[in-house]
Amino acid sequence: MIPRIHAGGRGGRGLVAYITHDRPSAGERQPTTDERVGLVAGLNLPTDDPHLAGLIMARTAADAEVIKQLAGTSSRGRKLKAPFSHLSLSWSPDEPRPDRAEMLRATEEALKAIGMGACQALVVEHTDTAHPHVHVAICRVDPETGKACGRKNDARKLSTWAAKYERSRGRVQVPNRIARREAREEYRAVVDVQVDADVPVDPAKKKAGAVVPLPPMQGKRGAGRAARTAAERQEWTAHFKAQVQSRTPPDQARRERVRLARTHRRRRGRQKVLAPLTKLKLWKRAPDTTPGRTEPTAKATAARNAGPHFQRLDAQIGAKRGQTRDELRDAEAAVRKAKRGAPRRQRTSAPASTTRERKARETFEAAVVDDRAAQHTLRAAVRDHAAACDAVAATRAASRWTPNRQRGSERRLTYLDAEERRDQTRDAELTAEVQAEWAASSRQEARDRWRDAAADKRRDRQDRRQKAREHRPKRRRLRRLRQRVADLRRRLTTLDTALKTLERVLERLGLSRRPPAPAPRPPNLGPSLSSIMRDLDRHVERDYPAPAPEPVRAARPERQPSSPTPPAPGVGQQPPARERPPAAPPAGSRETGPRPQVVQILIGAVCAGGARLSRVRSEFERMDAGDGVKRLVLQAVDPELLEAVVGPQLAPAWVKPLRAQYARFKQAYPADWADIEKVWREQRERWRSKAGPYREGPHREQPHAQPVPPRAPDPAAGAADKAQQQRRPGYDR
Repeated sequence: MIPRIHAGGRGGRGLVAYITHDRPSAGERQPTTDERVGLVAGLNLPTDDPHLAGLIMARTAADAEVIKQLAGTSSRGRKLKAPFSHLSLSWSPDEPRPDRAEMLRATEEALKAIGMGACQALVVEHTDTAHPHVHVAICRVDPETGKACGRKNDARKLSTWAAKYERSRGRVQVPNRIARREAREEYRAVVDVQVDADVPVDPAKKKAGAVVPLPPMQGKRGAGRAARTAAERQEWTAHFKAQVQSRTPPDQARRERVRLARTHRRRRGRQKVLAPLTKLKLWKRAPDTTPGRTEPTAKATAARNAGPHFQRLDAQIGAKRGQTRDELRDAEAAVRKAKRGAPRRQRTSAPASTTRERKARETFEAAVVDDRAAQHTLRAAVRDHAAACDAVAATRAASRWTPNRQRGSERRLTYLDAEERRDQTRDAELTAEVQAEWAASSRQEARDRWRDAAADKRRDRQDRRQKAREHRPKRRRLRRLRQRVADLRRRLTTLDTALKTLERVLERLGLSRRPPAPAPRPPNLGPSLSSIMRDLDRHVERDYPAPAPEPVRAARPERQPSSPTPPAPGVGQQPPARERPPAAPPAGSRETGPRPQVVQILIGAVCAGGARLSRVRSEFERMDAGDGVKRLVLQAVDPELLEAVVGPQLAPAWVKPLRAQYARFKQAYPADWADIEKVWREQRERWRSKAGPYREGPHREQPHAQPVPPRAPDPAAGAADKAQQQRRPGYDR
């Protein structure tokens, strides 16, 4: 007899469906046949129908709190997370096959041994194996008290019961179980003796473990442990020790073990792909020659003879990699298509029906409190009114007898005061009665709203569950497709590793098909765009001298400039020489000397593209746009060239102010604008003929034959320039 407790769960429908049907095949998700099912019986259930039994157990687990209230059991404690348990009892194939009565008796004894004798259980026998065995689906909620049963040292209790059961049948099938139990008892006895002799607990346990060795456990069914290598066994041992030392919770420990097993399985798959390389073992050493001899050694000759084997292996792995890459593309396309058809993930926040039900419940609770307070006020008012009536009756009887006039007047006043208090208490009673009636009606309305909200919540939950049932196949298919994509990516990575390894082997043998690596480019030792711009700013006074001083006008209060860009000159005035863009750099000037031009760097970056363009664009990101626009105006840079260099993200900060500057210059000097357009045409001819986007055909040259007129400055953007224009001398205000 081998009892085993399997992992339980929150719901019993899947467990009952598993034990009452055959194993699922590759083409079906949920089997519908039950050819392997033999015995089906219910314990503490009014029926043997598995479907009805599953519904009864599910309802018992759901109504645990109600059962506790009806039985008078305390409802304190945390809620039961796993109300169902799965137990299996297996007999040896050597012993006679037990009949129905024996299986039920053994199942009842096993449930009583773990404290679940009063729980509802469904017993199902499977006949698809050589050893007789039964599966038991147990609802851990006691149907009488509502408390949870079992799950405390259940494995040890079942082991003890199984040993007694085998002795009662007259034959011990698992002697190792009895030997381990006796060794544990002897171990405890030795530890107790050491502790009684004032030996610390840890040394006592260590000594007892050396004196009484524990027999090893028998291997479980399955080839998982047998397939482990020595390194994997060491990893498992270290993993178990780390879990014991850190006291890892059972659920987390199980997840970590599953993760480690998957890692080992993937590693075995990679080693299987690389098995042909490890068998040859020639790629580990490069061909060498013996010192003093010119002919190759025997090792080098053997390695070169093995070259065709490596080439065939390279071709095979390359073909497999291409096939895997095609499968991965198809799988990724299927995932994208399934994601479009799959439902969206449900929101984690509470739905509207739940919120409405919670608010209705809170309103009802507040109405109950108000109703209770109104009832207390009404009862107090009734008591006060009754007392006032008694006082009026007493004073009325006493006021009839008047022996003298003075005493009679005092009694009359007392009677009048009593009548006034009676009237006040009667008014208070009427008011309290009205308030109580209003509180009762409010309570009833709140109860009705709560019931309606609860009905909406139940209806909403049923709708969401129905949608989940409808969308479950789509989610499962999407999950399987994603798992397929992950497996194909891991396989592709493994094949890439194998190809790289083979390529290194073939390179050492001189049989590589890889083209020789290009010579590395020399480092760019030329000045950067930032340094050229700084140098231009440093020599701006020398290259563009300042104009002659003009007559001083009325002083205006100095204000801090809001924009670093120079303002546009007025119509009919000549701007300072340093503010005016040159028509064209003169031959032999400082700009055409050894110091490179900004325009040359921009054209080279646009034509080269790639890393060079990215480097220039990053320099523009680091520079200040306010000062940089002024330097670009001094070099007569084409705005289209600048826009092609900086890209769409930096265009608002650089290209827009540059176009505004040129628009103001055109408005002030229309005669000199032809020179600027000529410079722009020369720049465009240089960079458009070599840039990548303009290589498609000559039809792109025609629309750009004439320069694009600059756009007018934005009024909002020119507000700061207008303020600056009013502060600088030499311009028309």
